[in-house]
Amino acid sequence: MQLSELDVNQQTFGKASSYMLKCCLTLCHACQVIINLHKSSSTPNIVASVLFLLMSDQENFLDLTLILCFHKQHLNGHMDWFQDCNDLVTSRGFNAHHIAIRYHLMDQDVKTFMWGRSMLDCDEAIALCTKSNHRDKLDVFMGAAHESLHKHFKHWLLPSLLPAALLSEAPTAKAASAIILQEEMPSIPAFYDPWGKEHCFHSDVHKIRINLNAMHKFFRESLKDEVGNDECVPLAKHAARLAFAQDIHIRSPD
Repeated sequence: MQLSELDVNQQTFGKASSYMLKCCLTLCHACQVIINLHKSSSTPNIVASVLFLLMSDQENFLDLTLILCFHKQHLNGHMDWFQDCNDLVTSRGFNAHHIAIRYHLMDQDVKTFMWGRSMLDCDEAIALCTKSNHRDKLDVFMGAAHESLHKHFKHWLLPSLLPAALLSEAPTAKAASAIILQEEMPSIPAFYDPWGKEHCFHSDVHKIRINLNAMHKFFRESLKDEVGNDECVPLAKHAARLAFAQDIHIRSPD
C-alpha cells in the first residue's frame, strides 16, 4: 500500500503509524518468509527477526495505535488549518491574527480528544491487551501533549503578540480586546444565547462553534502568572478600546 492511499494527512508520524498498523500482518508474514529463507546468521534474517520481534510486542502495537488515533482525532485537523488558512491574505499559512484563538481551540481539543470516535481503536487495543498499565500511559501522554501545547503557544497571549488577534473575526477580536484592557467579557447581543447564558458564534475561519466566554476565561486564566498588559504599545491599546467600546472592526477597510 502506498502512503498516499492512507486516510491520515501529510504528517510523517501519523502516516508511518497508519502504514505499520494497516500492513502489520502483511509485514509480519514477509518477515517470517525472509527468516525461513535465510540462515540465522545472515543479514536479511537478522533484520527480519528484529523487525518481527518489534512488531509483535504489545507495547509497540499500543504505542502505534495511540499515535495514529492522536493524529486522526486531534493533530491532523489543526495542522491542515495552519497550512490552508488564508484569511485576510492571499498566501496560505500566514495566520498570526488567528493563532491566539486557535490556541484556545487546541487546548479544548487536547482536553477532550480521548472522548472522540477516532480513539475507539486505541480503547479496543487497550481492552485486549494483557498488560494493565496502559491507562497510566495515556494519562502521561495526554499530560505531555497539553504541556507541549502551552510551551509552544502561550506566548501568543502575551502583550507583544495578543494585539494581532484584534484583526481576527469581530466577536473574537472583541474578546481579545477585553483581555488587553483587563475587562470582563462584554455583552454581544447578536451572539448571546439566553439559555446557555453565554456568547457563541460559528467561525467561518475556524469552521467551528466558538464559545466566547470560555475563550475569554481561557485567555485570562493563562495570563494569571504572566506580566500584565502594561507592555502593550499605546496604539494596540487604542485599537482595543475601539473594538471593545465602539464596536469598530479593526480589520475593516473602512
